Amino acid sequence: MTRKKYDNISILRVLACICVFSVHLGQRMELKGSIRSLTDFGAYGVYLFFVLSGFLACLNYENGCSILDYWKKRAIRILPVYYLVIIYGIILHLVIMKEWRLDELHLYWLRYLLLLNCIVPRAVEGYWNNLYATWTIFIFVFFYFFLPFIKSWVKTFKISIVMEILFILLTQISIMYGGGGWLWPIEYMQFFGIGIIAYFAIKDKKITVAMWIYGSFLLIFLIYRDSISMTLIYSIIFVMILLGTLNTQIRHLKAKTFILFLDKYSYTFYLSHAIIMEVIDLIKKNYILSKFSIMLIAILGSIFLSYIVKNCENKITKQLFKRKRLNES
Repeated sequence: MTRKKYDNISILRVLACICVFSVHLGQRMELKGSIRSLTDFGAYGVYLFFVLSGFLACLNYENGCSILDYWKKRAIRILPVYYLVIIYGIILHLVIMKEWRLDELHLYWLRYLLLLNCIVPRAVEGYWNNLYATWTIFIFVFFYFFLPFIKSWVKTFKISIVMEILFILLTQISIMYGGGGWLWPIEYMQFFGIGIIAYFAIKDKKITVAMWIYGSFLLIFLIYRDSISMTLIYSIIFVMILLGTLNTQIRHLKAKTFILFLDKYSYTFYLSHAIIMEVIDLIKKNYILSKFSIMLIAILGSIFLSYIVKNCENKITKQLFKRKRLNES
């Protein structure tokens, strides 16, 4: 399958980032009614990221690179920003605020440093597993770790369907055993799997068939939606939008440049904005902030911090590649 740039991917990734931002902004602004329902819908943006990642990961891995090289590239793409955010958290909570919250296993910040925050049991929910909305980073790392093995088995559109059925069955088994813990990451593989099917649908020229299959499952899930997760239903809608807009091209040069610029910062913004949301929470403990002030701090603060973090990430990445070239020479 010839690798190409899809404008719709950039647009969808930017929309996913805005969705995640909006849900956290709505919480800080304490919005009510239909507006709050709209911002809360942004939580599904995370699952749009999962679907897009399933598709793009297969697209990026198809060039025959070794497993170790692939893992290194993914680590360099994901971990520098993640660890910058975690180091900030350690400085703020441990050094400045001198917080030392309960951890029955005595792992404390090692949970984040070793990417164990989502699979090791914890007493304080949120603090030791999702500070700065980092629970998704472990899920991404888990998926990228196993992707080379998935690609070695899944080679056709039909087998990708079988793979997705297995993911859904594994999810149900995990839920039967109470969910969470060591099996918890498996529950999210079904969302990446939806994106993987889209990749093979394009590769094997089965887009129409895939749309019929997605549509059929969507209809069944909507009929039995009381017993089906809405995240799965929306993920299917997202992938149908992905496949249905493949030929979308941003023809206006300035608009395309702007979208690509936003897309470039989407991951950095995704993590950085959570720090600004925490800053807003800390300010609100001592001062009364208007909704407009909260919105202004959230938007401008997130943009500014994303720029700073991105520059730091670029410097770290350049150093890593510089050392690699020196070692190879």
